[in-house]
Formats: sequence, C-alpha cells, structure tokens
Amino acid sequence: MINLIILFVFFLSCVAMSVLVFNKEDFKHIKFIQNTHKIIFPVLSLICIVLILAIYSSDTALKKNDLSIMNNDSYDTTEIEEDTESVTDYENTEYEDTDFTVNEPEEVTLYTGVHIGGADILAGSYIASTTSNSGGNLFVYDDSHFLAYHEFYESGYSENKEGSPVYIDDVSEIKITGVSSVTFTPVGN
Repeated sequence: MINLIILFVFFLSCVAMSVLVFNKEDFKHIKFIQNTHKIIFPVLSLICIVLILAIYSSDTALKKNDLSIMNNDSYDTTEIEEDTESVTDYENTEYEDTDFTVNEPEEVTLYTGVHIGGADILAGSYIASTTSNSGGNLFVYDDSHFLAYHEFYESGYSENKEGSPVYIDDVSEIKITGVSSVTFTPVGN
C-alpha cells in the first residue's frame, strides 16, 4: 500500500513537471526546465501509471489468493483426526456417575427483581402465577431487550393470579415488580 502511495505521489510530480516543461516560455528563469526535453516527464508519468496498475493488481491477486487459501477445505486434517482419536475415557474417573443429559424445566419461584433465563430458571414453557396480595407486573424481555411478554397482576383479583403461559428463553430477562414473587410451573407438569 505504501508503494502505491509513493508511486502515486511520484506520478503527480511527473505530471506537474510535464506541465512546466510544455510551458517553457513561461518559466524562462528556471534553467532545469529549459534544458529538459519535452518527452521525459510524460514518459515517466506513463511508467508510473504502469507500475501503479501492476502493483495494485498484484496486491489484489494476493488478497484473493489469501482468501481462497482461508476458504479452501483441502488443508491437512491429519492433526485434527489424531486429536479426535484421543477421546477421554470417563470410566473409572470422578465423572463416571455424572448425568450429562439436559435438565428438564421444574417449578421455580422468583422474587421481586431482575432474573436471567438459563441462569435463574431453565428455558421452557411455564405457567406464571402469583399468590401475592398486592398488584404488580411480570416483564419478559428477549435477547434484543424487546418486550416479549407482559402480565399485570391485579391486587385481590384471584383469577388473574392463577397464571398464564409464558416462554422463557436462555437469554430472557425476567423483571418482577410490585408482587413479592412469581411461581413458574412448567407446562405439562
């Protein structure tokens, strides 16, 4: 890139000198211009153009070649294959009795405040209910912080507090205000 900039500056200098040489009559007091042949600086300008184009096209070709190498699937995978053969044997280790299955959602009570899906409650479909005597709100925001669900619990109105279905995602933000707690019962339990 620096080579291109240097050549471009040299090209502009040659163009400027060509203009001066072609107007020799206006610059009689400069001996260098008077002694220079008219063809020298235009030829140097053309050489600069050819060099600029050659360097630019070679840089472009190199960049395309680098991208094709990065996207090429024919690289040597023997090292990767060797690593996959050395799988850890969990038998006779401290992990032998560990259950690596996915946990199923279970009933969870969350209290006033902000909670995160996946950390405070497993992802899944729930019925959100409250036993609080006061009124309040349940807000669930998605991963883009847009409101995905809202429930207003009225004080003293029991049917509203029995719950309504809500889906909690791993990155959901759950905000409980007004009521002391909200119980999330998995759908199907």
